[in-house]
Amino acid sequence: MRDFTENHSAHADKHLIKRLLTYLKPHKFRFLSAFLMMFVTTFASIIMPLVTGWSIDYMVRTDVATEQKMLVLTIGAAMAVGVLAVSLVVGFFQQVILQDIGQDVTHVMRKQVFEHIEGLSIGQINLLPVGKLVTRATNDPGNISDMFTNTIVNLIRNILMMVIIGTVLVVLNWKMALLTFLTLPIIVFASAIFKKYSRTAYRTVRTNVSEINGFLSENLSGMKITQIFNQEEKKIEGFKVLNDRLRKSYFREINTFGIYRPTIWLIAMAATIMTVYFGVTTVIEGGLSVGLFISFYIYVGQFFEPIQQITEQFNALQNGFSSAEK
Repeated sequence: MRDFTENHSAHADKHLIKRLLTYLKPHKFRFLSAFLMMFVTTFASIIMPLVTGWSIDYMVRTDVATEQKMLVLTIGAAMAVGVLAVSLVVGFFQQVILQDIGQDVTHVMRKQVFEHIEGLSIGQINLLPVGKLVTRATNDPGNISDMFTNTIVNLIRNILMMVIIGTVLVVLNWKMALLTFLTLPIIVFASAIFKKYSRTAYRTVRTNVSEINGFLSENLSGMKITQIFNQEEKKIEGFKVLNDRLRKSYFREINTFGIYRPTIWLIAMAATIMTVYFGVTTVIEGGLSVGLFISFYIYVGQFFEPIQQITEQFNALQNGFSSAEK
């Protein structure tokens, strides 16, 4: 648990991850099975655009009979439906396993926090408002559980998708792929800046939430004393100060994320426009078939979609790390 004044310095992410991974050790085999299921769902997402492109190229061929085209199209559609069905079933069981692990981890964390609170001395208890203790035992373990069950696995999945899709783009047309990759340094630079400011914003929000919870807990339980000594106005003013501080910290957090995501979206749109322009030129020159160009276009969208999802997962990851720092 953090020190009682909340005047803490940042922990390194490696240190936090190392501590958090100890909670996954009892569930390592289930977590590994869920991790392997991720490859099945990832494969289903990646194979479909390529099949679509091949199907288009096959259907526009003039040396194949219409009956044969329809037969191949029917078989391909049936296989696509089968792959999607398997992906949905595997994805369902993956989420069940991850949610079960997350609840177990949350249960253990809350138990340890409660036992730690009970072991504090009277002097330490007096230094920390009850509301902050409640936040440590409820909200923070919940945020960490969400980081385990959703954020980390999806983050790895999206990174894996980016690597595989990037490889496919290079295989389809390396010149157009390099054009798409030109935007990556800008995205990395923007992400580095976002990480710097978002962690500070999240840490401030968590601190202010703890302070306002502590204020409410103390004053609601001691309302009779406040009324006896006629201190209502003073307490109202104190609550206004804390509430305004929390509101400003939330706005700072929202503004930080509100600038980052549109920036990533604009970069993705610029890359897509360049890809379409040079892709059409390549098709006209005969360097790429229509079907593979459509596949390439879909892959470009899928390439930047994980990046935009990573921004949201990065958002939740910062929230989880801020809770873990407590």
